[in-house]
Amino acid sequence: MQSNNNEQYIIQTFTELTHQHRNEEAIVFIGDILKQIPLKIYLLPNIITLLLQKDSELYNNELKPFFFYTGVFLSKTSTLKETVHQFMYYLFSNDIYERNYKELLLRYEKFIVGKDEKQYPLLMVFGSILHFMSWNDEYKAFKQSLKERKFKNKSIEDRLEKNALSIEYKLNTSLSFFPNLEFIMKPLLKIMLYLGKIEESYILILSFVNQYPLNPIGYILLGSYLIEYKSNDTDKIIHCYRTLINLDPISNNAFSVLLQLYYSTTQRSNDDDCDEEEIISDHMISFEEIFKLYTNRLSITPDDLEIWKLFYYFLKDNVANRSKLVKKVTSSFQCQSFLASCFNDFLDYQLSLSMLKFKAGIYYLLISTANPSDAKNNNNNNNNNNNNNNGLTYINQCLSKRKNFQFSLLILEFLESEFQNLK
Repeated sequence: MQSNNNEQYIIQTFTELTHQHRNEEAIVFIGDILKQIPLKIYLLPNIITLLLQKDSELYNNELKPFFFYTGVFLSKTSTLKETVHQFMYYLFSNDIYERNYKELLLRYEKFIVGKDEKQYPLLMVFGSILHFMSWNDEYKAFKQSLKERKFKNKSIEDRLEKNALSIEYKLNTSLSFFPNLEFIMKPLLKIMLYLGKIEESYILILSFVNQYPLNPIGYILLGSYLIEYKSNDTDKIIHCYRTLINLDPISNNAFSVLLQLYYSTTQRSNDDDCDEEEIISDHMISFEEIFKLYTNRLSITPDDLEIWKLFYYFLKDNVANRSKLVKKVTSSFQCQSFLASCFNDFLDYQLSLSMLKFKAGIYYLLISTANPSDAKNNNNNNNNNNNNNNGLTYINQCLSKRKNFQFSLLILEFLESEFQNLK
């Protein structure tokens, strides 16, 4: 029992040191253990990590072939089958990370000769992915040749289809062993769609989403499928990407699709007296939803200049066309919370010119819309509360701290050019 506890301590400590890139400490820690004969196989993955961190060229050129040979030898002779398989899995993982796909596929094929792949489920996953990568390269080359030569090569087409069927079986088998490994799903779906299995692909995605409802990858795959094959089913597309953005608030995929859906499904109106509440429903993207999308995103990634730009032009456009709805949203707690958390003159005065221009513009739009009579009430009272009713207070305080006349002039010129009534 004490021996097992000691082994667990060694594994845990060595793993932490290598993962934290504390190479010298790891070498000292493992020094005496390396002198043991035989060497404990459970230490090999972290020893390889250490070697890669110290000298990846030496590892790839000199040591990697030895480790693969050791893994193959142990797989034939050792009774510790699971430990050996995990060791080989780790070797394949490193090579995939290094993108040595062709070399690795050759190694895998040599390893698996005469063996039942199903007896090596961890390795079968990598073998399946590697075969897909090889097939995908050939498929891309085939498509490119079609563009250039304008005719089909029947023998290549037949080989692609035959190999696709074999790879589909391998990937399906791998997924049955490890149904939670989402990285198997994308190549499997690509193969199935290539084979014309459109509805079967849909069923597979829905099964994965239902089984793992908190995994955002499932919704990325589902959304892509719906857009490609069920583009008229807007309700399902909206629901899919709303779920995705809730699971992953900084998903660029969900962010861009929801913006596109907003502009394509929302009926824009220039009539301020219309009842804008009637056009907001579960089947359409509302202004308030996009407003929250931007503010949530910027609260998480406040240094993203491109999102600040997009948000600025989104606000400016809607202030001009939907002032009643904008005023309602900018008067909300959500907006006030955003102002309080994302606008701080004590920090923001150090921002770049581009960033401060758009932040100042957004602040002015939000304050002027919520309190139009006070937007230009520049009272110069040095009040540091960014939530007051003065749309210019924030930028004035930033510029006073910056103490750069040319910088201040450029900011003010931008604001005056954007807001003609600003004096």
